[in-house]
Order: sequence, then C-alpha cells, then structure tokens
Amino acid sequence: MAEKILWNNGWSFVELPGEADSYIFPATAEWKPVDIPHDWMIYNTHELYRDSIGWYKKEFILEEMKGHYALRFDGVYMDVTLYVNGHEAFVWKYGYSMFEADITDYMQLGKNQVAVRVVYRNLNTRWYSGAGIFRNVWFKTKNNLHMVSDGIYVTTVKENDTTWRVEVDTEIAAKCAQCAGCSASNATLKQKLYDTEGTLVTESAADFAITTTPVCSQVFTVENPKLWDIAQGNLYSLVTELWLNGRLLETEEQKIGFRTLEFNKDKGFFINGRNVKINGVCEHHDLGCLGSAYNNVAMRRK
Repeated sequence: MAEKILWNNGWSFVELPGEADSYIFPATAEWKPVDIPHDWMIYNTHELYRDSIGWYKKEFILEEMKGHYALRFDGVYMDVTLYVNGHEAFVWKYGYSMFEADITDYMQLGKNQVAVRVVYRNLNTRWYSGAGIFRNVWFKTKNNLHMVSDGIYVTTVKENDTTWRVEVDTEIAAKCAQCAGCSASNATLKQKLYDTEGTLVTESAADFAITTTPVCSQVFTVENPKLWDIAQGNLYSLVTELWLNGRLLETEEQKIGFRTLEFNKDKGFFINGRNVKINGVCEHHDLGCLGSAYNNVAMRRK
C-alpha cells in the first residue's frame, strides 16, 4: 500500500556565508536541530536580505526496499539542490512552487542521509521572502504501479437542470517490466463520490491496460448535487482507488465542487446564474516580522 508521511521532524540546519563554497557538504559545521517549516533569514532582523546558503540534513533507517520512494517539498526558498547519500538527486530553481523528487535510485538498506542545499541571493523580490524550507516535507512510498502525483483531473459539467456530468482523467505510471505487461483484466481504477455528509453518491470502475504512462478516463453523472457557492462552500469528496490483481495499491482523496461560472462583457461575472461582484486582495507571501515559515495561527488570523 502506498504511503505519504509528514516528514517535518528530525532535521538539522546550518547557515553559511554567501561567499562560501556551497557545493561542499559542511560535515564538520555546527549543525543545530530545527523544526520544519523553517525560515533562517528571520533569525537576524538586521540583515533580512543577506546572501547566504542554508544546509538541511536528516538521517533515517530503511529496513527494506519496497517499490519507489519520493520526497515532496511544498515550498523551499529559493534555489534548491537535493542530495541523497551524497548523490545529487534533484535541482529546483523556483521558491514558490511545490516539487517532488524520485529518490529510489539513491536509497540503500540501513542508514540513509538526505541533505538539502538552499541558496539565497539578493535582490530577488520587492517583499520579504525569507529563506529555507518554509512549507511541509513529505516522504512517499509508491508501488511499482501507481497514480502519478497530482495526476487526477476532474471536470464537472452541467447537462440540464438536474443532471451533472463528472469527467475524471487519471494518470498511471508503471515502473517495472512486469507492470508494463499486465493485462486489462487485472488492473482497475475505482472512483467513489461522497456528498457533504459523507454518503456515497455514485461510484465507477474501469479496467485498463498498462502502458508507459496511461491515462484512465471515467465519466459518471450526479443528480441534483448541492452547488458550491460563495456563501455555501459545498464540497464533495472524490476517492480514487488503484487495484491490481484484487489488491488495493493506492488511495487518493480530493475535494470537488459543482458550480457554473460565466463572464459576460456587458453584465460581468455570474456564478450559478447569479450576477456577483468580484472582490479580492493582493495576497503576497506576507507574514512579515513573523518570518516566512508557514504559521497556522497567523494564517487563521488572516
């Protein structure tokens, strides 16, 4: 069974001057334990835009090799290089987007070490950006046959006054020769839709033939769903299950809504047939003096 584990504990950190040789792992440096999410720039409020290099490391034990492994970072500012057991495994150059790295080829039985080099260079924003692993980290274990991360695409279409069509495309990846040869009769994708009270509304299943990167498509209908609206955020839960030879390999759950949107050049914006004014804010990465590390209490207050 595939797993996704929050991996914020057990990290150590060291900051080096911006002119230091950032490509050499600082094994003898004075490492300090830190909590993730983390922002090292806020530690020195007199130099909030200093050039510097942050190193993070974490060690863990792998008792057995099974399937494939990935690390998912929800946000690291700014230029990132990921090392696994001394090998460069992944590079990411944008600080405000999630990235996921397949680290299977660099893993080993027993003790493993993950190191993350984060390079901050000023000037790069007109607001305070902070520096470091400022969002959650996840450790993912995948089967050789698995759903592609963020690979489930859902579209809801209103067909008439009572009926809505739900179209779902799911990307599947097969990472071994055995999986690539599976027949259509033993690989199945099941999708179940639950309403806002958790009651099963409808379900669908489709057998599929596995290729290198297949897309399994399913379509089903829903009668009289509760609509998503500004004042009533009705959200349904779509549960997707991947089965092989009668065994459940993986489950993904995501929220979806039913609503119509229309932009009219003369009358403006309509949601569910109702004319509304669009109000918004210029929302930035702006927790300011609290630092850029994600802060649950501060975000609730906003």
